[in-house]
Amino acid sequence: CGYPHTSRTSLELWDCGPACSNVTGDVTDVRQIINDGKTDAYGYVARRGDRCVLAFRGTSNNLGWFADAASWRLVALDTRPGQPRCFAGDKKCRVGAGFYESYKSIVHYIEGNLSEI
Repeated sequence: CGYPHTSRTSLELWDCGPACSNVTGDVTDVRQIINDGKTDAYGYVARRGDRCVLAFRGTSNNLGWFADAASWRLVALDTRPGQPRCFAGDKKCRVGAGFYESYKSIVHYIEGNLSEI
C-alpha cells in the first residue's frame, strides 16, 4: 500500500490512493504490523467483509535481502503447542529460514491484532 510513503493514519483509514481504492469490498479495522527493527518484516491485518486479511510487504532494505538470501535453507515449519501440525502428505512442512525468522519476529503482533479485529 505504498509503505513507507503512506502514513500510518492513511493506511489505517484505508485512504492510500489507488492501492487502496482498487480493492473491492469494505475494508475496515486496518492495523499495521511493524517490526522491532531486527528484521525487514512489515505487513497489516484488516477485515474485508466478513473475513480477516493478513498481507506482507516485499523486501525494502538490505536487512531484508539478507533474510531472503538465508531462505535457500529450508527449515521445519514449527507450530506452538495446541496448534495443528503442518504436513504435506507424509512430509512435515518446510519454509525458507530467512522468511520464517522474519515472520517469527512479528507473529505476536499479528496474533494480537487479528484477535482484536
